[in-house]
Amino acid sequence: MKNKNGFTLVEMLAVIVILGIVMAIAVVSVNSYIEKSKKDTYVSTAHEYMTIASNMIAQQKIVVRDSNTVYYIHVNNLDTEKKLSKSPYGKWIDAYVVVTVDSKDNNVTFYWTSVDEKGFRVDLVRESDLDIKDVHHSDNLTIDTNQLIGEREKIVIYDKDGKRNTK
Repeated sequence: MKNKNGFTLVEMLAVIVILGIVMAIAVVSVNSYIEKSKKDTYVSTAHEYMTIASNMIAQQKIVVRDSNTVYYIHVNNLDTEKKLSKSPYGKWIDAYVVVTVDSKDNNVTFYWTSVDEKGFRVDLVRESDLDIKDVHHSDNLTIDTNQLIGEREKIVIYDKDGKRNTK
C-alpha cells in the first residue's frame, strides 16, 4: 500500500465550505454590532444636545416659559464645546431639541427630533423614552415643526439661523 501524504480534494473543499460559513456568520455579527454602535452614538448625541439645551434654559440664554407653547430649538442655536454637527451616519439636515413647560409645576420636558443626510432619523420622542429603537431610516428628509404636544396651542421655533418664529 501507498503511504498517503496530504489532503484529498474533498477534504479541502469541506474545510473551505466550513470556513465560508464561519466567515458569513462573523460578518453578519460584526455588521450588526457596528449598526448598534452607530445608533447608540446617535442617541447619546441627542441626549448631549438636550443637556446643553437644559443648561442654556437654566442660564436664560434661551427663553422657555409659556406652558401653552411648544419650543423647537434647532441645534445650531446650542452652545457646544465640541462640534456635534453630524450624526454617526452623516451631517444633520435638521435636528431640534423640543421643549415644553408643565403648567402645574413649571417642570421642563425635553424631546428630540432629527434627520441626517443618509436618511436616519428620530421622530419626536421624549428624552426619557429615547432609545436606539427610535433611530430608523426613512426617505423623508424633512422635520415637521408643526407638531403640538399635549393641549398646547402655540409653537415657537428657534430656527437654523437663530431667528425666533411664532406659529
